[in-house]
Amino acid sequence: MEGQLYHVDRPSRYWKIVGEDPKILIPQGEREGKKREKILDLVSKNPTITIQEMAEDLDLTTRTISNVIKELKEEKRLHLIPYPKQWKITEKDEIIKSPQERKKERKERILDLVRENPKITIREMADDLGLSVDTTREIIKELKVDGLLYHVSSPRYWKVQNKTPGPPVLRL
Repeated sequence: MEGQLYHVDRPSRYWKIVGEDPKILIPQGEREGKKREKILDLVSKNPTITIQEMAEDLDLTTRTISNVIKELKEEKRLHLIPYPKQWKITEKDEIIKSPQERKKERKERILDLVRENPKITIREMADDLGLSVDTTREIIKELKVDGLLYHVSSPRYWKVQNKTPGPPVLRL
């Protein structure tokens, strides 16, 4: 049992190393920080890792892993991308964008894709953006309503209007 950690019930909640100098204590916060860093390290090496696999690799319970992941999500350091299902680590200096900013960037990216290749399909746009086809269609619909993008049926291609986005125009 020498060299093992056990919990010492004190107001500041420390961990004590058994068999070592009893004055040497490891603050629980530092231990939690190490768990967080280990989880972030695992995710950076394998973004598609499951909570079960993390628990096995780190010799922790899935509940502990889930609690640490919950904290990381609340701090916006880690989030799960649904399509394709994988973890994404947000660096401390990376700016977290609002949904409106992300939508604006997606619109710009779609317009850029159409400028590069007017015959691009919605599926190709979705794959390039890492979005679902339905989400891509929704953004394209908004661009059409804004008068920034339209689709020519024969021959099939997209066309970008060269104007700044403004209020939607009502067509009667």
